[in-house]
Amino acid sequence: MPEKQAYDKPALTIDEQIDLLINRGLSVPDRERAAHYLRYISYYRLSIYARTLQVSESTEHQFQDGTTFDDVLKLYTFDRELRLLVMDAIERIEVALRGTIAYEFSIGAGPNWYADPSLFKDSYRFNHAKEMSRIEKLCNKSHEVFMKHHRETYDSLPPSWKLVEAMTVGEIERIFFNMDANNKTVKDARYRIANSLGIPVRLLLSWFKPICLLRNICAHHGRLWNRKLIYRFDIPRNPNIPWVSHDVGDRQKVYAYLCMVEALMKRINPHSSWSKRLIELLGNHPDIPIQYMGFPEGWSDDEFWGMK
Repeated sequence: MPEKQAYDKPALTIDEQIDLLINRGLSVPDRERAAHYLRYISYYRLSIYARTLQVSESTEHQFQDGTTFDDVLKLYTFDRELRLLVMDAIERIEVALRGTIAYEFSIGAGPNWYADPSLFKDSYRFNHAKEMSRIEKLCNKSHEVFMKHHRETYDSLPPSWKLVEAMTVGEIERIFFNMDANNKTVKDARYRIANSLGIPVRLLLSWFKPICLLRNICAHHGRLWNRKLIYRFDIPRNPNIPWVSHDVGDRQKVYAYLCMVEALMKRINPHSSWSKRLIELLGNHPDIPIQYMGFPEGWSDDEFWGMK
């Protein structure tokens, strides 16, 4: 590993930022307009999109010939609109996961199933007693009206259908994945949850973390469009589960993740126009190189996307 060095790059004024972009070969015909976007988006955030428009072998971050400031903005705008569209679907999927998990485990193991240590398997990554301590702190400090009402009315922890509404999806995922897979109550509840989503338990376990990842990227305004995502999830084997007829390719690219989202949307909200809106979004941005996102040729002709 190379020796670390001190960070000594100075902060640049907006005028200096524009000069730097111009010196790197970017056409900036309207400095005032560029200054507006650099102030309200930031040079660093826009530079993330600018990199794909630079000469790949250049160590000086030189832009490809003919690249304009608007080309950078187009990538940024597309990514923003893509995140908003994905977040719209993720919100529905997340709500379905919260509600279904709370319901099925409550029916199978009682309203406070999360407090039952026999349903969990402790490991070096998870300790049920410590988790309960975190949950109790959350319940005592939550500013949600329904949690405050529960504290003032009852002398016990809230039922899971209240708790999951106060937890982050990451906290729910941690509880869900650290349950004892060999416990019959857990196995039965997981089966019912997966079945309600139209997928087997294998896919539920494989898709949960990628959905959380997508949610966090979109919620925190991260770059999505050409990102290499960290989870490589399983794909359906059962022909009765809606899925594309072609190979999705690299399952760490955005296209594969969008297929997963649409597969869940077909079950959760079968009358949704989400896939149509995705196709319209890409049609509104014909210059975006969607091959970087893993889209194959003729992808929208597949019956899965509902355009036939």
